[in-house]
Amino acid sequence: MYILLIGLIIKVTPIRKYHAAEHMVARVYEVDGGDLALDKVRKQNRTHNNCGTNLVTSILICYICCFFMLVMGFW
Repeated sequence: MYILLIGLIIKVTPIRKYHAAEHMVARVYEVDGGDLALDKVRKQNRTHNNCGTNLVTSILICYICCFFMLVMGFW
């Protein structure tokens, strides 16, 4: 529940802007190997394929759905 709450806080609050900026910087760093010029960072997409927050949130949603199906007796 704690991890789900953290994931939702990152998605809903202004923290998401900083999280998106981290993704943009990481993408430039991966492509250019360290040349973090501001104009290059601004051109990048705010999403990242290897974002751990999306992974953890999706795993928790699947876990919660499976848990309720198990408790309700669907399996």
